[in-house]
Amino acid sequence: MVALTVLAAVVVSAADPIGTWKGTMETNDKTGKFNLTRQMGGKMQLTVVIKKGGAFQATIVQPEYPKPMTSDGKWKVAGQTVVLTAHKADGKPLDKPAETHRLTLAKDGKSMTQDFTAFIKQGFPNEKVPPGIKIFLRLKKV
Repeated sequence: MVALTVLAAVVVSAADPIGTWKGTMETNDKTGKFNLTRQMGGKMQLTVVIKKGGAFQATIVQPEYPKPMTSDGKWKVAGQTVVLTAHKADGKPLDKPAETHRLTLAKDGKSMTQDFTAFIKQGFPNEKVPPGIKIFLRLKKV
């Protein structure tokens, strides 16, 4: 019985996204033809704080913008998927909840990943993403 309780505690903690996460954008391009940093507007710094009670805040800092951009919303977990839905942008309520992000939480609970390719193509149509190139959002727990 004690072994099952310990095992259950390990499984629950591995799927717990509560904490502070630092993010990067990465690509599968090994040729160097698609320069993600240049294409995506410089060196982005992303911090996501996932709080107890279902709230999160994301902060994006980019050198070319005068102030950080923030996004506030709700989160939930379904298996190994962490779902983030924004309800505010830069402190202002959105007319409707923003794009829901579905991140896959690693089994060790230390990282999350989302294939961001479709989101970038949809939200930033001027960004030319070559065929076959994938863009990933990767978050690491700090």
